[in-house]
Amino acid sequence: MHRRTSAILILAAILLFPACDTGSPADASSADDAGACSPGVLEADLESAFGLVGPGVDPETGALAPPGPEGYIVSSTYGQAQPTPAAQARFGELIGDIVPELMNNPGVVAFELRSSASCGSGRTLAIWRDAASMYAFVASTPHTTAMAEADQVTMPGFRTTHWMAHDLAETSWSAAAEHVAADAD
Repeated sequence: MHRRTSAILILAAILLFPACDTGSPADASSADDAGACSPGVLEADLESAFGLVGPGVDPETGALAPPGPEGYIVSSTYGQAQPTPAAQARFGELIGDIVPELMNNPGVVAFELRSSASCGSGRTLAIWRDAASMYAFVASTPHTTAMAEADQVTMPGFRTTHWMAHDLAETSWSAAAEHVAADAD
């Protein structure tokens, strides 16, 4: 990607995550709640920071290339930033550090960040060529730093998961919500 595009993506991620509302989320549900603001329910006002991006995305249509015979590995996260300005600022910094790591990983096929202002939540969806690439990202300094600080900047119920996808339906946001909800602690 061009340097200007990279800067725009990082700025969008920082501004989008955390969500605009610094008060309590509309329905600060527990990890097991099936309410409107829970891991398994896509928020009605879920907005994308910049759409699906990456080398596996057709720049003309925005469509993801179908997986090959080996399939894709898909990872997803769900979390609500704590409703304090300090926690939200740090959350944004952590996301800002992670985005370039994703963009520079040669195994990333595509990724997207989304957030909900009404729930104060954020979601990620990353599509990987192989497990080695995903685990290299997981072990990267920006990611390990973010995971180490997750308890300090997110509400209880932060989730992360991954699965194999052999068709495009398994790479959707709906599939991500189902997997995130199914992988409860």
